[in-house]
Amino acid sequence: QKKWELAIDDYSRALNLNARFTQAITSRGLLCLKIGRFDAALRDFDLLRSFDSSDAAPYIYKGDTYRAQGAWDSAVAAYGKAIALDPKHAAAYNNRGDVFIATHKFDLALKDLNKAIECNDRYARASFNRGLVYAVKGKQALAVKDFTMALSVEPQYTKAYLQRGFAFKSLGDKGSAAADFNRYIKLRKTLDGKTMHLQELIRKMGYTPETAL
Repeated sequence: QKKWELAIDDYSRALNLNARFTQAITSRGLLCLKIGRFDAALRDFDLLRSFDSSDAAPYIYKGDTYRAQGAWDSAVAAYGKAIALDPKHAAAYNNRGDVFIATHKFDLALKDLNKAIECNDRYARASFNRGLVYAVKGKQALAVKDFTMALSVEPQYTKAYLQRGFAFKSLGDKGSAAADFNRYIKLRKTLDGKTMHLQELIRKMGYTPETAL
């Protein structure tokens, strides 16, 4: 964390020389978000907004900050303001969809994720998130399709292999499930409780698990 704090100090020094250096404000705000300085992050994103009230990005950053704190209603409101400014901003729909997933509002999540993918049909995270919603709704074949789409864009998307594996398992396709779980284990390269649980699950399905290390 110390390197991020030093970087924040560097951006602050740059802003002492030029208070309207928006790239420095954005970077400082995102770093504050990263290390959990949420109030400082929000101040920077509000400062950005004061320079250009037509820019959707500060509202998305604010939404991300509220989401990180579990302030769901504030996050939804911030993403809504971003969408009002830029109705084709895929990230705003996806991130609001994320909040709706976290709060179990799956129909609203599906509506937003459909819109995110309509805006950007190669948006891996939106496809992944929609796959999660389909899986919760018991639509495993649709979930597999979305996880596969996410992986076609980002072949190293470890969580997509994991969740597609569970969807395959629900569909009774143990071979595909075991293969995806093994891909997840191989990419993750970490031996912990989750990995060992998956290895045991693969064995119970009659397949040989990948070693984590």
